Parts: sequence; structure tokens; C-alpha cells
Amino acid sequence: MGAISLEAVRAANKLAEENIGAEVIDLRTVAPLDDSLILNSIRRTGHLVVVDQGTLTAGFAAEIVARVTDKAFTDLKSAPELITLPDVPAPATRALSNYYYPTISHIVAAGLRQHGRTMSNRYESVRPQDLLDIPDRTFTGPF
Repeated sequence: MGAISLEAVRAANKLAEENIGAEVIDLRTVAPLDDSLILNSIRRTGHLVVVDQGTLTAGFAAEIVARVTDKAFTDLKSAPELITLPDVPAPATRALSNYYYPTISHIVAAGLRQHGRTMSNRYESVRPQDLLDIPDRTFTGPF
């Protein structure tokens, strides 16, 4: 399980506290891509939030959204959301990197928006002293 997948699982747990069920799909391969796994989830839930530590433009998250809208558009209840790295150069300082990487808060907020809700302030916010450019200590690889 990748580092961002751990964040997605934690976000799903936070969403469950808000009575929103979320399925987390941790893709182990991107070529070949198991479209059926993703499409079956869309047909069950009607929602899509793609979390990827790649860039927004020309990233793999965009490929997922393209495939879903091509093959299961009518199953979507809301517009797909992408949580990715921004289209800017990677930061070289901790202070900037803490606002660069996707976090649990980004994922929870997207999940709530999928259901027409907004995020309250009770979820953690990023602090300058946080080390978001270092994977969670529970993450053991692959690197």
C-alpha cells in the first residue's frame, strides 16, 4: 500500500464518522489497468475522488477520470474530483512542501463535496512544523 493510500484509508474512516461510506481502491498496477474494479465501484457508489501523488496535468488521475467518464458517465451522481500535486515546481523548503502534498483534509473535503456537504473545522490543518514531505512512520515501502 502506497503512502497516499494510507491517507485515503484514514480519510475514508473520517468520512464514515460523517455517515458517508467510501471505497478505497489501491491500484497495484497501472498497466494493465483493471477498469472493471473502478467501474464497478462507480456503479455502486456514483461518486469518484481520485487521489494521486502525480501532477494534475497529464497525470494518471486524469486518465482514471477520462476512462470513467467514457465508460460510466451516466452512473456518476456528481462530478469526479482529482486530488493531486499542483502544477507547480516541487518545493525546496519544508514550509512550502506542507502546502504541496495531498493530505487527509483534501480527501475528506472532496468526499464531503461529493455529497453536497462542506468540511467543518474539526479536521486537522497543516502546520508549518509538520513533516508532510516525509511518509507516515507506518508506511514501510516500497520507496
